[in-house]
Amino acid sequence: MKVKRNYLGKVGCIVENRLVPFDLECGQRIFVTRVRGGLRAFSLHCPHMQADLVRQGKAVDCMLICGAHGYVYSLDSGENIKAPGTEARTGPLKSFDLVQEGDDLFICY
Repeated sequence: MKVKRNYLGKVGCIVENRLVPFDLECGQRIFVTRVRGGLRAFSLHCPHMQADLVRQGKAVDCMLICGAHGYVYSLDSGENIKAPGTEARTGPLKSFDLVQEGDDLFICY
């Protein structure tokens, strides 16, 4: 299977607790964020009801809170760590591999 790479931009544009959206050539929408100094990339949509996490989410203390229904995800792993009320947890956020070459950032899928 051939791995595709997309150029995302300069590494310095990604800061802690900020979700930066990107549209990949394959049509997938993702966001990249900086967590504890490292970079992470995840699908832009919440696994619960597909809410846009950049528009409706909030990154706080290495966690992402979906503003649509209150699901909480770890930005370290993408794991759903809290569901609202008595709701069942969802699966994790889909993650993507990032490659840094100098100051340039690429995503592999």
